[in-house]
Amino acid sequence: MYKQYLFLVFLCIFFGLLVSGWGYHNRKLTLQKNASVINQNMLFIDNKPHPQLIELFHLLLPDEITQLRKNQHSITIEELHLLAKKYWYTNHQKKIHSYEKNNEKVTLAFSLLQQLGFLEEISPKKRIYDYVFLFGTSIKKMQLQLNYVFDLWQNGMHFNNIIFLTSERSISHKTYAKLLTDKIDSPMLPYNGINILKKMLSSTQFSNGFNDIKTTYVVAQQPSLTQLTSLWLKQSPRPGTILALTHQPYSFYQHMILSSLIPQEFMLETAALKSHTKIPLTIYLHTIAQILARKYRKTNFKKNC
Repeated sequence: MYKQYLFLVFLCIFFGLLVSGWGYHNRKLTLQKNASVINQNMLFIDNKPHPQLIELFHLLLPDEITQLRKNQHSITIEELHLLAKKYWYTNHQKKIHSYEKNNEKVTLAFSLLQQLGFLEEISPKKRIYDYVFLFGTSIKKMQLQLNYVFDLWQNGMHFNNIIFLTSERSISHKTYAKLLTDKIDSPMLPYNGINILKKMLSSTQFSNGFNDIKTTYVVAQQPSLTQLTSLWLKQSPRPGTILALTHQPYSFYQHMILSSLIPQEFMLETAALKSHTKIPLTIYLHTIAQILARKYRKTNFKKNC
């Protein structure tokens, strides 16, 4: 009888461990499948506009926000989207250009933009990535991203693949020569973005095994992030972790695009180089208008489903 009792206890413990282990395994798989965005931008809290975002609208569009507040309800994403659509796209910015003459308003606006995460560098959180995306229609920006990734590599970060999402458009010989840091006896023809990137990678500037990393070039004549990412996915890449590198103030918008395209089997993280001081306020506001439009369409689509 005692042996039967011990045997039953053993079976209970065994099945308990089996079930908990299975539950843990399933939880682990769920985390891997659903893991997505790591981005420090804080435009929305629980699908509502961040108070700092509303404050930015109030600073630049005080009459419109005051009128909305008279309706005695919380200001919605849809309302901000409609205001941004009317005033903040680059082809509708006569009102914004008048703001730029007011130094005090511009200073306050940039302070709010900084709090919302549009100015500072967003650093990677992991140490190992299967893929690193470098995206840019400007070769100069791609060069800055490549230098940044190389610095990460030298500091112990590891990448299995570098994916260049870029343009195949030709550039002048003068620009070609200016961008290259090493003197090259016979420049590679034609003068385009891919060949510049290849020459950069083969230069002595990049060492320590960095230029041995597997590289993939995804190109289009008139590239967009949506088009280039879709072209890359058509190559049936193996699921893994992705570090998408971009520049401020575009990190959040580009992350929204990528997260809508990248399958759940991948884990996506977006990092960004800090914003350039010469970028005007109009560019930031145009980007916010794009983010709000995309957020509104996504929210509205879910409501209608």
